Amino acid sequence: MRAPLILAALLLAGCPKPPATDDSAAVEDVDDTGETGDTGCAPQTWFLDGDGDGWGGEVTWEACAQPSPYYVDQGGDCDDADARVHPEAQEVGGDGVDQDCDGADPYALNLYDGDLFVSGADAFTLCEQGYDGVDGDLSIYYSDWTDLSPLSCLVDVTGRFEVAYVHALTSLDGLERLQHVGELAVRRNDGLLSFDGMDALEQVDDLVEVWGNGSLRDIRALRNLQVAPGGVQLYQNGPVTELEGAWWSQGDYPGGLLLSLDVGHLRILSGITHIQGDVDIATDDPDGAFGLEALEEVGGGLRLSGYRDAFPPLPALRSVGGTLDLNGSFSDYTPLPDLSALDQVSGDLDLYQVNVDGMSALPNLRFIGRELLMERIDDGRDLSGLQSLEEVGGVYIYNAEVTGLDGLSALTTLDRLELEDVQVLDLSVLGSLVQLGELRVYGVEPDAAGPFIGPPALEEITGHLAVIYSDDLTDIAGFDALGAIGGDLNIRGNADLTALSGFPVLGAVGEDFTVRGNGALPRAEAEALLDRVGRENVGGQVDLDGNNG
Repeated sequence: MRAPLILAALLLAGCPKPPATDDSAAVEDVDDTGETGDTGCAPQTWFLDGDGDGWGGEVTWEACAQPSPYYVDQGGDCDDADARVHPEAQEVGGDGVDQDCDGADPYALNLYDGDLFVSGADAFTLCEQGYDGVDGDLSIYYSDWTDLSPLSCLVDVTGRFEVAYVHALTSLDGLERLQHVGELAVRRNDGLLSFDGMDALEQVDDLVEVWGNGSLRDIRALRNLQVAPGGVQLYQNGPVTELEGAWWSQGDYPGGLLLSLDVGHLRILSGITHIQGDVDIATDDPDGAFGLEALEEVGGGLRLSGYRDAFPPLPALRSVGGTLDLNGSFSDYTPLPDLSALDQVSGDLDLYQVNVDGMSALPNLRFIGRELLMERIDDGRDLSGLQSLEEVGGVYIYNAEVTGLDGLSALTTLDRLELEDVQVLDLSVLGSLVQLGELRVYGVEPDAAGPFIGPPALEEITGHLAVIYSDDLTDIAGFDALGAIGGDLNIRGNADLTALSGFPVLGAVGEDFTVRGNGALPRAEAEALLDRVGRENVGGQVDLDGNNG
């Protein structure tokens, strides 16, 4: 242990001596009973804080008010020249320094050097050999132990500490001395009910992995962690009903959060603002959707599923580095949460079984790095809430209550637009769209029969164009500026189609030209479109059969 410096030298080196004031005279006015003297105040002891850590050392001053910014109201700093040393510092055992000023430096640990694997009836003899930790991995697999008392000497496992398939365990009794592990894995222990016995654990450097423990209910022993681990995976366990510990909301989790819980809420995460890794949270019918109100940024993907009445609000969320996946209830449509601050999603925006209310919860979303995926959507209307969207890779809308695409009117390019089992007929609202990778329209079911109208400024489709099996389409119109299709043109199986009035300047189809099986379409309409393009400008086969109108 280092001896404290003589702190009086600090006064001479630059910490100003408190000025003489009437406050100092109050020291003389305090009698033996401790009653207030003539000045009307009771002086207190102030401690010189030489290293700025909020704790003072041996040099003191008696005054009613703080004599200078260099003095604080709490003492006990055993090395006031080192801000890393004070009564609330975390102790590092065996380094020769008393970080927490408790008068002792814990002895240096005697660690076994190497990895250890224990299974079946194997004996564990490190404790008998005088070791108190493992500098490496320690794995307990398929053991017949009923408790972990053979590990009672362990204080530290620097690598991965894993307990798996030890089915007779009901708790973690025997680990009462364990304070630190590099990584913690507790999995597939069928009889495990609680983490009791692990209450001394203060630090996990990397991942906490707890899954497949079908009877597990209580992990409150983890509440004593002093810092958040690198990541948490907690899933496929019994009905874990409560999470405890201040650390939950203090980490940034580079290893991510994977939580599948039977909890009433996630208030334990309230206050967390940044998560570096992926976040995947699934809950079954929570009592309330809370806990992520302060979250501003997720470095990886964010997936929320299982919420019935409401997702947790995300009013502060500005960016998601991966995919944002909101998976609603299977029994009903879950309303889209508040995402009013969201500016960008670098991966997909994937919405399933969600009531999107016209996408009104996303007024400031500007960028989607990959695709907008919408399936089984209620109240999509015309997607007008996406009025700020400037860039998205592709748009896929399936089996959704969507009648228009007004919210996509600012887009100039798209890799792919796919519409299936929706009510969208009019793409003329995509007035800025000039280039499209692929357009696929399948099973469009409008409320009333009418023409399908293509984007007016679209000049090129680099891949395929397909309008297939969409009853109630009477005409394919628009596409006024479309000059070339790089792949196939496929218009097929549209029972009520009678006209092909669009494509006035189409001059090239790179692959097959197929207008087939449209029972009400006169063959002459198909032939007229082929004539406009020119047979010599078709790169593949031509098929005009089955148009019998």
